[in-house]
This record gives sequence, structure tokens and C-alpha cells, in this order.
Amino acid sequence: MTKNEAINTATVQEFEFEAGYPTAEASQALYDEMDYQRATQAYIRATPMLNSMGMREAFAEHGVTENDRNILVFENSLNAKQIWMTANSTTPYFWTLFDLSEEPIVAEVGSNDILGGFYGFWMRAVEDMVFAGGTKYLVVGPDYEGEIPEGYKVVEATSNVTWWYGRANHVSYKGQPAIDLFQENLNYYPLSQAANPPAPEKVITMGDTPINTDWEKGYKAWENIHAGIQIDNIREQDKIMFDFLRGLGIEHDKSFAPNARQKAILERAAETGHKMTQNLAFNNRAENAPYWGDERQWVSIVTNQNKHWMTDTYAEVTDRTQWYQLVANAVYVHEVETPVYGAGSAYLSSYKDTDGNFLNGSNQYKLNVPADVPVANFWSVTVYDNGTRSMIDNDQGRIARGNTDEGLVVNEDGTIDLYFGATLPEGAPATNWVQTNEGDGWFVLFRFYGPEKPFYDKSFMLNDFEKIN
Repeated sequence: MTKNEAINTATVQEFEFEAGYPTAEASQALYDEMDYQRATQAYIRATPMLNSMGMREAFAEHGVTENDRNILVFENSLNAKQIWMTANSTTPYFWTLFDLSEEPIVAEVGSNDILGGFYGFWMRAVEDMVFAGGTKYLVVGPDYEGEIPEGYKVVEATSNVTWWYGRANHVSYKGQPAIDLFQENLNYYPLSQAANPPAPEKVITMGDTPINTDWEKGYKAWENIHAGIQIDNIREQDKIMFDFLRGLGIEHDKSFAPNARQKAILERAAETGHKMTQNLAFNNRAENAPYWGDERQWVSIVTNQNKHWMTDTYAEVTDRTQWYQLVANAVYVHEVETPVYGAGSAYLSSYKDTDGNFLNGSNQYKLNVPADVPVANFWSVTVYDNGTRSMIDNDQGRIARGNTDEGLVVNEDGTIDLYFGATLPEGAPATNWVQTNEGDGWFVLFRFYGPEKPFYDKSFMLNDFEKIN
């Protein structure tokens, strides 16, 4: 029996009909099952917005909302105490959000050393910032009908609440240099103030301050979904999901007060929906997920065909869900469309060793990195906890290794052996080792900063994790 012939049904329930009509018990059971299925699918579909809600709540706790002009800066790059899905540990970040419901926003970028982009509240990519120094963006909301003045690069946002983010494109920016880079080269303000722009916004530096941007799970996820649909504009493509939610007490412009039956269904659906999103991420069955086909375990987390997750024939809900189970921002436009060789970044993930078994913190592994990694800038491999999808929190205090790390031991042929395990493997150099946590699942992202043509044409190939104990 092939995998396509085998069907695993968790439950099979008989619903009794008499003379072609459902009995009272069957009718209620059918409604319960329908609402449960609808809630499960709504949870999966709402994953991007849940991501935004988790970030928005965390930002507000640190003084950044869509109603001010503050920017959150991680000048030291992020660390394990800052819960942020698959963030890198090598370059500083900035993040902010703004409200476009009243008028457009002008966003200025003054340096090519900042790259990033704009994305909507449902985390659809809108515009990349690559080599954007000297650019003035005019970010307009989806309902804006006013004039577009000359001299701007227009960004047509997909939602009224829109994110603006970026990072330094080199590891030399750390601490105060990173603060200066963002403070001196970023500014945003309402279009009505363009004739006399205000001074740059306030930069709120995070340093090593803990933050948790992960979204709420369980029943609280539904409270966030309800709050999210009050914040953002209603899009045509989401109306079917909103109809699914009406029967569960979640509606636009109405309070959320589910009864006991609805709450029980929502709690069950949130648990199932979350496990489904985990399965989509860690066992991605998309045909284009394996980056080198059956030859390697490395997979691309960019499986969508369109930056808006919408093709001519279907919405890319599955691709979008697995991405936002792992990532806290929109996919770069250039990763979906035409790549710019030597610019931006590209990521591959691995969850399994060369034998196809999931990576486990109780085991020891070796990853042999080829000598000719095709990058214009640098590469790094970062370890993440599969529960938080954030950087691993270990006793060692190390979460990544890359070719810019001091003291890294390089083999005579230029390759680099990296080691992973709860303890240092015998004979392995400590500088090449990242500690994992006993019994916990983990995965990695291999980042290519400035990926060159051999990455995109796949003539370059990474090796898989080799279990060594």
C-alpha cells in the first residue's frame, strides 16, 4: 500500500438518520463536528495574524505601537532569552509598525547597509529593501484613494496595520554602531508632514532585555484572533473564514463571549490546529520543499509561488502556515520572484539526520560544511528549539556557528566540521560545537548572506547531519 492509498482516520462517528432526517442527537453531533472542523481550519488559516498579534503585544510592552513613531532595535542581535522565531544571532535588527487607516506614511532609508522590507498584518510581503539607500517610500493603505505625489517609491500595503523591519547586512554592526546605523538612516512620518519632516523617531534599544513574541496557544489564541480581526481591515479572501468563526462567537465589531459548548470546541480545535501546523513545518510534504530532492534532508521553507500567497488558481494556505509556524516575518519578495545574486539572504532548514531521523538533543552529530559556500558576505548555521522555534537556550550560551566566528577550526581542504550534542563529542574542537539539550528536539537554519548563482542553480550542495554516537 502506498502512502497515497493509506488513509489514517483518527475517529469515525456514525450519525443516525430516520426517514432521511437527522435525529436530535445526530443533528447536535453534526454541528459539533462541523464547528470543530471549521475552527481547526480557521486556526490554521489565522496563523500569520496570530504571529502578528504575538509581536504586537510584545512590542507594546516595550513602548512600540502603531500609534507612535518608535522603533525597536536589537543592537546586539538577538539571544536565547529573546523569544523570536528563527531570528538570526549574527546581525542587529530593527522593527516597527504603523497605521495607514488615516493617511500614507513616508519611510526613509539612508544606507545600503540596511535590508529588509514591508509586510502586512497577515504577513504578506509587500516590498523588499535591498540596496535602498537614499530611497523615500510612500506606504499607502489598501483603501487610500488620494493623490500620489512624485519623488517616492510607492508601497501598496495589504493592510492598514503594516510592519516595517530590517537588519544590518554585516556583522560589523554591533552595539553602538548598530544603534547609530538605524538612528541616522531611518525615519518615518505621515505624508501630511512631508513638507517639513520631523526629526527621526525614537529608537528603543533592547540590548539583552528578554522579550517573548510567540503567539498565545490554546483558548487564548482565539482571544487574539478575535482582537486581530477588530484591528485589521477585512479582506475579501478572509470572509469565508469569518463565516466559519461566526458560529463560534467570533465576529467583527462584536464582543467575544463564547458559551461553554463553543469554548470546549475552540480549545480542542486550537490544540489540533497547532499540532497540524507543527506537522506542516517539520514534515513538509510540498513537492518543492526538499531543496536538493532525495539527495539531501535540507528543505526550503519558501515553498510559495507568490509573495501574496495567492496564485491564479488557489490560495497558498498550506505554504503560508508552515512558514509562519517557523518565521516571524514575511518571506522576502526576491526569494519568491527573481533572485538578485550576491544580495539579500536565503535560508535552508534541516530537521533530520542523513538517515531521515529527527534531530534529538540526546544524540551527537557532525555537519561537514563545504569549503565553497557560495556567498558574497558570510554564512551561519543557527540552532533552534522546536517548541519555541526560537534560539536554543543552553548552558553553553552559544547558539550558532559561522565562517566569521573567531577560533573556528578549519580542515586542510577548507571544509569545516561543526558538532552538535548535549556534550562535546570526543576529539571535537570546542570552538566548533553547539550544545543541545538532552531529550529536546531541535532544528537549524543555514543562512546564506548574499547567496550567489551556485546556490540558486543548485550546483552547490550542503551535506547532511551525521549521527556520530
